[in-house]
Amino acid sequence: MDSAPNRLVRALDRIIAYKTPLRVLPVVDEFLRDMAPYEPAEKATYYRNVRKAIGERKFQDEVERDESLNFLLRETISLTMLGGSGQTNVIPPEAWANLDVRILPGGDPKVVVEALRKVVDDSNVTIEPINEEFRVANYSGTDNALWAAIRDVSGKYFGGTPVVPHITSGYTENQRYRPLGMIAYGFNPYTATDEEGNTEHGNDERIRVEEVRRGPRVLFDVVARVAAE
Repeated sequence: MDSAPNRLVRALDRIIAYKTPLRVLPVVDEFLRDMAPYEPAEKATYYRNVRKAIGERKFQDEVERDESLNFLLRETISLTMLGGSGQTNVIPPEAWANLDVRILPGGDPKVVVEALRKVVDDSNVTIEPINEEFRVANYSGTDNALWAAIRDVSGKYFGGTPVVPHITSGYTENQRYRPLGMIAYGFNPYTATDEEGNTEHGNDERIRVEEVRRGPRVLFDVVARVAAE
């Protein structure tokens, strides 16, 4: 049957199967190169020259399997909401779905939307942004006093731990500050066990008491270091 829900499901199936192009941002290139010494030999080889690696099928398959790597190298698309009829025995004239799209810094949201329209290739399926305020994602570089302070202070508190730039898969208000000329990072100065990390955004989200005590001291030292420049 060519109903609205059926058309929507077919469109979503094409979108879910769609693999957005791989691309390497300078900050991701820096992150992977810095992390290469801590990885197994084969992965370290890829990380040292990821711009070459993304052209190799074996590494492409690795990206597909590794969620922590996938979002660093491409736009990600997740189906999060679906809707149709209010009753099981009624076929609705319209059906809808929401997609959560995470775009790499510098990516154009309008280009991504147009690409999805081409993937769906159905004039009866409309793809439109929920939020009309298109903002190009951004990030701060590492050639500045704040980054130097974070690196040096972290070395004092977390000796032997690499301090490298990393893009998060979530959203932060830093997106709004950087266009105003502010350097901004998501710097969380505490360590977490695997168990604690799995409680993030949960009802029992937690870290150890000693980390709660240490975190503000680390932040204070970073601010004091920058203020003294």
